[in-house]
Amino acid sequence: MNRARHRWTSEEDQTLAFLWDNQHLRVIARRMGRSQLAVHARATRLGLCKRACWASLQEVADESGFDRERVQRILRWRRVVVRKANVRPRKSQPKTRHTRIDRDAALGAVEAWCQTETVRMAADSRGKSYAWLKRRLLQADAFVPAFGHRYRPEEIERAIASYRKRSDRVGRNQYGGR
Repeated sequence: MNRARHRWTSEEDQTLAFLWDNQHLRVIARRMGRSQLAVHARATRLGLCKRACWASLQEVADESGFDRERVQRILRWRRVVVRKANVRPRKSQPKTRHTRIDRDAALGAVEAWCQTETVRMAADSRGKSYAWLKRRLLQADAFVPAFGHRYRPEEIERAIASYRKRSDRVGRNQYGGR
């Protein structure tokens, strides 16, 4: 069987580049009237398939030392986009959901998450009660009432410092005495 080949036009290349990050390979192939293999080969030739910068969710989990579910929560917290991968598992492979994530963005999110702390963690590390620190954050308009919300240490220190300034103006110490 001899199939007629037609060359890729610059318009098709532009369409492929536009759709590559947003659509599944099957959808792109159907839309362009070409096989999945042809679309993937052209995307590779155009440099759209850069494997080095993409990672799966499991690879990021292994690299960061966190479990997969924790990494998913961290990525959701930092709003890192997790996309379906443009791969089709072989029949011999178990059916799993393949994902791809920008490796640098994912590892940056994990690093940012490690540099933050919850109100309870911050209170414990500073020798304060949870309620005391929560009140200070509320007074500084920095408290977010979401469960497990994480704060940068600077935000917490700023809230404590603003309380100290306020209490110095009133003439009271930390425990309410003069």
